[in-house]
Amino acid sequence: MGIGGEDYPNGTTYICNFNGKFSTPKKIDEYTYSMKLTSMVVENNEGDTYYDNGVKYVYSKPNGMDNASDFKIYFPGIKISDLPKQVVAWCPIGTSEAETLPYYVIYNEVGQSAFIGIVN
Repeated sequence: MGIGGEDYPNGTTYICNFNGKFSTPKKIDEYTYSMKLTSMVVENNEGDTYYDNGVKYVYSKPNGMDNASDFKIYFPGIKISDLPKQVVAWCPIGTSEAETLPYYVIYNEVGQSAFIGIVN
């Protein structure tokens, strides 16, 4: 947990409740699809806070969704060398020695952030 205080000895947690929709993904090649964020609704105001069980909860913006519009989906098996450097920087788990991506990635092209989905 984050920094604590007199009213929140158990720390601070940042949270965000949001939902949205993507367009139907379009196939680019065997391992890559593109899609657009068509809508996104954030349920709380950034910076609003509340306290519960000694924890301070702070509402934040959706992490990784900055300037969200265009996304790529990368499938396991794509060559690491074919990925944008920003994707590799976001996905260090299992990629340092690998020649191919071991999991799915959704990449926010404009915001240059990625979400990984590890397959068990």
